[in-house]
Order: sequence, then C-alpha cells, then structure tokens
Amino acid sequence: MIQVLALIKRLATIDREAFCEHYENTHVHVAKPLLAHLDRYARHHIDEELYGEVDFDVVTSFGYPDKAALDAMFATLASDAALPILEDERNFMDKPANRFFEVSERIWTEGNEQDRSLFVFVARPGDMTRTECSRELVRDHWPALLASVSAPRYVI
Repeated sequence: MIQVLALIKRLATIDREAFCEHYENTHVHVAKPLLAHLDRYARHHIDEELYGEVDFDVVTSFGYPDKAALDAMFATLASDAALPILEDERNFMDKPANRFFEVSERIWTEGNEQDRSLFVFVARPGDMTRTECSRELVRDHWPALLASVSAPRYVI
C-alpha cells in the first residue's frame, strides 16, 4: 500500500471546531465520490497539542493499493471532476499551507488501533538511513519525548 499523509491547516477566520465540523459533515461528502481509488481515507483532527506547537489542524491519511491507483487519483484531481472539491477546500482550508508527503510505516508495537492516536513527525537527517533514524528515535529520543509530556493519556 502507498500511504500519503496531508497536514491540513484551517483558514485563520474559523476555529478548530468549525473546521472539523465542515471537514467531516460537508467536505468528506463532496470528496467521497472521487475517492474510489483509495483503500483508506482517515482524518486525525488535532484535539490538543501535547508537546510543541503544531501549524496544522488535521492529519489526513490516504491509502492507495498501488502506484496505478495513486496515478489515477492524481489524474482525477487534475480534471474538471475535482472542481467541487477544490471549491469547497477554499471555504475552510488555508490551501497554501497544506503539505502532502508519502510515508513508510514502521510498527513499533503490535496492537489494535484505538480511537485516539499520537503522531510524532521526525525529519530524517540526510546522512542517516531510515532504519538508523528509526532506531535512534526509539532508543535516544522517544523516552525523553514521553517524559516531557505531562500526563500522557495514550501512546500508540
């Protein structure tokens, strides 16, 4: 599966609650007819900043079964069929601030996904492999991160 994450920022003129309401009750329904290429479409709205400031309001996850599905989705988004999505996005998103990137997942512990998630975004130094970066993160930085968060309610 090809996984793409999007860090989506709301317009400065609306609060997070209104942003979430619009995304879930309007935008998802506008976008859904064009998302046939996806195996997974999940939105992770920011409820609380636990450590550091975030400059986005939702992490949206797109899962594509293969490269052909990803290419088909981009073709759809480049067509007139995507105009309703793009028009709606202007109503509640700060589009220039949005960022999209492909990710690879590393499972640290097995378990069931709960209704809450904790995301930690890490930029890999250019002189390290992904494996080296993951090992260093878990060994050297993860304990300090957890210690710095007052009363973490969950860890996934």
